Amino acid sequence: VEAKVAVNLQSFRNLELFKQGIYQLKLKVYYYQGDSKVYATPEQVWEFSYKNKKQDPQLIICPGICSLDSSFYSKGFLIRYQEETIVLNEVVVFSLQVPLSIYEETSFFVSSELLFSNLEKKEPKDRETLRLIDSKAEMNIVGTKEFLIKRGCVSANQYVPIMFGPDNFCIFESLVHFACIGYQKVSASLVFGKKFMVGVSETDRAYSKLLDPMKLAYENLRSNLVSLSRTVLKNQTLSESLAPELHYPLVSEEFKESFYEAVKSHDPEVITEALCKEVKLLSSYTNLALERIIQLAAVKPLEAVTTYLKEFNELATKHFHEYITIEPKKEFPPFYREHTQDYYLRASEVRSSPYYIHLDKLPIQATDFFNLNELHPIFFVDHFSSNPQKLHKIMHQETKPLNRFTTSIHVMVLVHGYRGTHMDMHVIRSYLFQIYPNLHVFSSRINENMTDNYIGLLGTNLAREVEAFIRDNRIPRSRLKLSFLSHSLGGVIVRAALPFLEDFKDCMHSFISLAGPHLGVGNAENLCIEFGKWLLKKFQGSISFSQLTLHDASKIEDTYLYQLSKNKGLSWFDYVLFFSCADDPFVPEDTARIQVPKMAKGTFKEKHIKKMVKNIIARVNLENFFLVDVHFKHQELLKICICCGNRHIDFLDNSCFLKMLCYSFPGLFTN
Repeated sequence: VEAKVAVNLQSFRNLELFKQGIYQLKLKVYYYQGDSKVYATPEQVWEFSYKNKKQDPQLIICPGICSLDSSFYSKGFLIRYQEETIVLNEVVVFSLQVPLSIYEETSFFVSSELLFSNLEKKEPKDRETLRLIDSKAEMNIVGTKEFLIKRGCVSANQYVPIMFGPDNFCIFESLVHFACIGYQKVSASLVFGKKFMVGVSETDRAYSKLLDPMKLAYENLRSNLVSLSRTVLKNQTLSESLAPELHYPLVSEEFKESFYEAVKSHDPEVITEALCKEVKLLSSYTNLALERIIQLAAVKPLEAVTTYLKEFNELATKHFHEYITIEPKKEFPPFYREHTQDYYLRASEVRSSPYYIHLDKLPIQATDFFNLNELHPIFFVDHFSSNPQKLHKIMHQETKPLNRFTTSIHVMVLVHGYRGTHMDMHVIRSYLFQIYPNLHVFSSRINENMTDNYIGLLGTNLAREVEAFIRDNRIPRSRLKLSFLSHSLGGVIVRAALPFLEDFKDCMHSFISLAGPHLGVGNAENLCIEFGKWLLKKFQGSISFSQLTLHDASKIEDTYLYQLSKNKGLSWFDYVLFFSCADDPFVPEDTARIQVPKMAKGTFKEKHIKKMVKNIIARVNLENFFLVDVHFKHQELLKICICCGNRHIDFLDNSCFLKMLCYSFPGLFTN
């Protein structure tokens, strides 16, 4: 079987690279035959440029093929600043030959390596003059990523984000096209063995076995080409003519009901000759359709990427939605958390279910894009709206193409937690940049090295920082949509900042709190953690920690968190989502969900914490309020090591959770 893999590298975006230097991408395609890798041959390289546009001076190494290791090297380019974009618009075509006997069971892999040459080793004056940079600089591998083309696939056309991280967060936006083109050799002995005569049904079966995969490949390519051209060219007549509708068998000029009717022979040599002709004709049409898709995507790169990206996001969203269970509620749940063990059991059933184990994946995807089923996070979403369309809207709203004339300007403020920095949020920040190019993502830095201070002061600082960002970027209030995504203490800081942002109350869109200690952390069940908290409070004099443990006043009703519960602001948001995890050793799920901790039941704190819950809920529009219980793969936490298996950090570092959050709720992030 002959197959082709075309990789169209559209552009490179620096999401969060930390070193200046020359970057380049190396690509290989291979499959396994037994335990051995069989590499595809890179046979074509196409470069496309825009009319009346000069070559980017940052492109300093030409693309090329290395026949010694069957690899393709992209253009090499210079990166100096954060959030730079480099237009590449280059295509490499790999050719594969796979034994027919193993084709249906064969998966294909696209291997990518991020190469880097450090400019810091050069003199400063060399960095300022591009012509002095050695184009033969020693390139080192700093990141790898592998992509899988689904087993038995005959054709696929898909947006593929070649994304590296976490130490080198960057993305090559690419389109990957795959097609079964034909057969290298078709002989009578291969098809019919040693037979001298072939029957009617056997002739048609041979035709079906050889040609059906090719026909499916062509029809898929044709459908994709017509759809893409209608979107890009907006010309239906031209779209239809790019890939003609074929009538089979092709070897017959007149319509025939079967291949035998077209051949009218029982001689295996005659039949094989006709099969070869049919394969050759269909292969030429398939090659032409593939080339036209590549050319169309290269000539209209922005439109093509937008089209394929939309389809990719929809497929990813659909997959992640399979791991979300919706729990409609008629009213806010009882003060005390119930049925936690039920959720453990249900999450375990999902992970072991044959339906989820065999859940269909994307035709082409990174091997680590989805977690293994047994490790996949599970979401249980409680919502209190009488209108089911509320939740549907944030889970299914389509992403919009990058357009600087979009009506609204959506700013998402990321707020780190206790003793954190803006770098704690860099993984979620990178995913948001990649998935939602219209979104203006802003990581708060003002409270770094200050989170031991008064929470009220931290809230004031955040409000000033947000106002300065809006002012410095000249975002008119009439077009502004303002959202917050916080982790841990950051959620409390956001609530503390809201009264100082009242001028923007009509602009508020979404507030996402990941493991926020909204009722404090003074009632955790793990005694080792309680001891650790006491040590921090005793020896380091943390004011904010004292406030979180409700020890900042002799009476609970005089504590900061109690007073904060009476603050306004949460009702301004279109959507409020509080995420929690039952295994979180630092922020118990009760306080993250605004429910009375079990350990407080029957104590003098109980009535005061109940009052805090009532205060907060009274200031939230329950129609827009969602509680999300996240179940990571459950493991027993080691009691003697509070950092082991920390689910609190999973909210920042678990890439599958972060992707699931970004893809599952597009309405929270789109314009």
